[in-house]
Amino acid sequence: MKHNLMMMCLLSGLSLPVWGQSTLDDCIRYAWKHNPNLKSAYIDRKEARTDYVSAIGKFLPEISVQAEVGRQIGRSVDPDTNGYTTNSYNQGTVGLDVTLSLFEGFVRVNRLRYAHYTEKEKEWEYMTKRNELAYQVVEAYYKAILNEKLSELASEQLRLGEHYLKQTETYVELGLKSVSDLREIKARYQGDVFKYHSYEKNRRLSFLYLKEILGMEEKDSLSISLLLDESSISQMPSLKTEEIYVQSIHMLPDYKRMEMWEQAARREYATALGLFSPTVFARLSWRSNYYNSLFSIHQLNDHWNKYIGIGVSFSIFNRLDRYAGVKKKKLTLQRVRNSIEEEKLHLRNETEQLVLSLYEGWEQYKQVTLQVDAETQVMKETERKWEEGLVSVFQLMETRNRLLATKAEKISTRLQHELLLRLAMYYQTGKFIND
Repeated sequence: MKHNLMMMCLLSGLSLPVWGQSTLDDCIRYAWKHNPNLKSAYIDRKEARTDYVSAIGKFLPEISVQAEVGRQIGRSVDPDTNGYTTNSYNQGTVGLDVTLSLFEGFVRVNRLRYAHYTEKEKEWEYMTKRNELAYQVVEAYYKAILNEKLSELASEQLRLGEHYLKQTETYVELGLKSVSDLREIKARYQGDVFKYHSYEKNRRLSFLYLKEILGMEEKDSLSISLLLDESSISQMPSLKTEEIYVQSIHMLPDYKRMEMWEQAARREYATALGLFSPTVFARLSWRSNYYNSLFSIHQLNDHWNKYIGIGVSFSIFNRLDRYAGVKKKKLTLQRVRNSIEEEKLHLRNETEQLVLSLYEGWEQYKQVTLQVDAETQVMKETERKWEEGLVSVFQLMETRNRLLATKAEKISTRLQHELLLRLAMYYQTGKFIND
């Protein structure tokens, strides 16, 4: 219990007034709402929805209205006698045309399906970018925590160096230590000051990078906290490569997007084949005209005529354009299938590396924990011997540096293991956090 409290205190900290103390999940949700790149991806998703609605509209008839007025000049047909005349007169026409495509070789159906699969593909692409952004936030978040802890360790090292410096100065005045020991302590102390400033700079840069990913302004305040559950690393991971691989194939948005990608390529290929079919359409029109007047409702009512017809259009030869289109779409479909197979092989390699890294991280954390305990005990013994004059100041400072280095390694290993656990959850559920 005491060890858990120490770990919680060690890995909590930094302060963010925008939301108060913000957890990793809070930062991910904030990035989803404010990151500019993700907003652009959402626009792509809305555009795909618009294309789908447009594809539905292709099944509706085309309706157009025409109205025209003018003056006949020169030789023309006289509307009264139906004979030729050279007299000029006013003439106007109005009309309504309705055209409905009945059959196009299922081109419209395939285009509608293509738009549907493209819309779904954009939805999964949006989810993929959400997860990519979440992973970037996770990495930046853990890096900010790590740099904060390293800065704290450097501060602790600086305080110890200052304590040893004052203590050595006292010993020199009492004649218990030599001046060379004091010079060595001072030189080491200056190195501690430089290291502290270096870690502090890294801490600030990591926070700026995290703010950039979250979509925050530089002037905004950020405060983060991280509480780690020791039970997640107290036991050896029980993950299996094949199990994670199968789960990821069915859960990851990347592979659902590629499924839609393949279906869309199939629809494009079917659309290209449909261009070899004849086109059947129906046409309906109402027309009327008037003459010898700027406008005459009476003549328009008397001259109405209607037309209803069905037409067939078939392109016999178009310079092999349709054949080339079908060939290209078929090759595109094969390229998509190859890409999917390549991604699956890459995924299997990633899951294998993930499981191996989890086991390795667990073993490394246990080892470094024992090493920290051992170095802590050695440090106490070395301090006692140095005060008694049994060891040199060089041995004291080296022992202190080893202790702080092992503490830093423990924090780094713990955070890396936590990152891998997040990644494993993503492979298993398709999400970095539970919405």
